[in-house]
Amino acid sequence: MTWYRIFRTNSSKKSKLSVVEFDQHIEPIPTCLKQSPVYQHHLVQIHSIVQTYVNLVTMKKRRRQSSQDWSLMETFIKLWYSELERIYRHASGVAVMLKGQINELCTGLYSISFPSRNRDKKLVHEVRQFISNCLKDLDHSFNKRRSLPTPKSIHSHFQTFHYTLENRMQAIRNEKQNSPLVKYMNRVYQLEQDIFLHHYYIESQLKLLWDLGHIALRSPLLATYWNQKYETSQQMSQDLLNELKTALEQQLPCQRDVMCAICLSILHEPVTLKGCHHTFCKDCLQQHYCYQCSAKKKKGFLLVKAPLIGCSCFILDEHGQLVPAHHQSCPLCRQSFKPEDCELNVDLEKFILERFKQDLEDRKRGKKQILLNLLYYYSFLQKDKEQKREGFNEICI
Repeated sequence: MTWYRIFRTNSSKKSKLSVVEFDQHIEPIPTCLKQSPVYQHHLVQIHSIVQTYVNLVTMKKRRRQSSQDWSLMETFIKLWYSELERIYRHASGVAVMLKGQINELCTGLYSISFPSRNRDKKLVHEVRQFISNCLKDLDHSFNKRRSLPTPKSIHSHFQTFHYTLENRMQAIRNEKQNSPLVKYMNRVYQLEQDIFLHHYYIESQLKLLWDLGHIALRSPLLATYWNQKYETSQQMSQDLLNELKTALEQQLPCQRDVMCAICLSILHEPVTLKGCHHTFCKDCLQQHYCYQCSAKKKKGFLLVKAPLIGCSCFILDEHGQLVPAHHQSCPLCRQSFKPEDCELNVDLEKFILERFKQDLEDRKRGKKQILLNLLYYYSFLQKDKEQKREGFNEICI
């Protein structure tokens, strides 16, 4: 194959090779890529490409006919194209490796983030809170940027991300030294860094090839080849980010996981039973324990601090002693409990407010709409009743 014929265009038949000062366009390769065992042997061979172009310019000066200038470019084009393919193939291979690591992480997180696998309710909540924060950080860190960013902007963004990530990891290690969550936190943060470094590798190396090739040839077809690889690589990097997000989101509870088993709605003021660790709405549990006392609480207010679940109903036993009138059990597992066994789950309430804010707002709007519909129907019945009464009075008269 004669490579120079592929890239040669009608507008460039008589163009001459110009001496290009590559040092004015090419930035040095970042240290983070040079030191990475994954990428250090798969960087663009800048020296080879520059030297090849310099040799071609030297050969061109020895020839008298300018019509042969483009034929001299075959060696340079072959080298440039092979470097483009090599960088793209390595980025694809790393993407496959990272996808496998994401799947392994998903399996590990599942073992500690679901109550069916992990009986430690506090740890389950910590895992879900950590994942929720990670998703926010991912959206903030991997923001969309314009195409063809400068090498300096790419490097600056990576350094900021890396510094923030290290600070978060160190803070968590100090706070949760003996928690099983630390191991998975490190794996999540490492994956975040690896995905960002993969994105950084694609951006920096392809931008470098663009500078090395485009400033020398300025061929539309060469630019088309580069754009195809660049867009595909960008999509590859975005797919990795989406897979990590999906893997994390799958560990978070859906609306069904935070529903009260009594009212079948999202938990409001969640109260957890100490014995069985089941959680219900405060009002629902109060009604379940003693409906009469629940109605009394709604009618007025108390001047003294009262327990979450209370009952002032007493009866006389066979010995003439006052004893509580009600002995209730958990609606799910039927394990008996007392009012003092109930505690307000503040962390879960905060999590629900953050994670299901839109669902709670929709629930409020739904209740408001139901109330408006009932008021409208009540007013309609009142008008209908008055009309019938007036009609009845006219008949009697």
